[in-house]
Amino acid sequence: MKNSKKINYFDLGTYQGETISMFLQLIDRINENKDEKIDVRVYGIEANTLYSSYCQRRFANDKRVSIFHFAISDKHGYVPLYFSKNSVGDSIFKPPRASIEDATKNKDVTILGFLSEYYDLTIKSLLLKGYIPMENYKTLLDFSEEVKLRRICDPTEYEIVPSDLFSNWVAKELLDFETSINIMKINIEGAEYVLFKDLEEANILKHFDIFCGKGEDVYKKTELSNIFEEHTTRLKNNKIEIHRFSDWKPERNANLKKMIEGLS
Repeated sequence: MKNSKKINYFDLGTYQGETISMFLQLIDRINENKDEKIDVRVYGIEANTLYSSYCQRRFANDKRVSIFHFAISDKHGYVPLYFSKNSVGDSIFKPPRASIEDATKNKDVTILGFLSEYYDLTIKSLLLKGYIPMENYKTLLDFSEEVKLRRICDPTEYEIVPSDLFSNWVAKELLDFETSINIMKINIEGAEYVLFKDLEEANILKHFDIFCGKGEDVYKKTELSNIFEEHTTRLKNNKIEIHRFSDWKPERNANLKKMIEGLS
């Protein structure tokens, strides 16, 4: 039996922590009229190092909040986090392939090296097509460990971050997961696909009471178009509804307060 007075709130894709703040305010409003208060624990998961560090500082004095720095993925280890052109939208999925002609019009060796290593283009094919001069061929082949490390840490493109399956992480971190009310907010730029696949295969979907977020991140990633149908079918078969909960145009949000009051 679930403890109706204990809520775990998982904020996946914490960004700058606005939805965490919104959720805590919502719980405070619910608790105003309750003799027996809801005990809430917030677990923010953010892949971007900068935003994760910011949220750790922002909520440092709130004992209800714990911030974790890793990407939701299909493996325990490390993955590239590709930076969006704006401040939001970082994703573990490689963005669409850039045009070779656009990227190489100035015959920039660094860009060519990046394209060759991370967009599955071979240096030889670039050479044969005339996009790079012959004298740069050996330079491009000579990838020292120092150069590789510098590319990995290049903040203009992506960073390498820790990753894990949610099921692995929650099994290690929470002893009361199965006996608490569990609410998950999701805004992880396409990784919703691997998340729900993991939750289904680990047989822990049944332990969640509310899923919320914006809900459409998988479908805006054109590079994931081959899994749209599989993802849609999984949500439908498991009767998963993602209720809107976002700091962007919050007037459109679902009535999460009413939903939680119905659970507690």
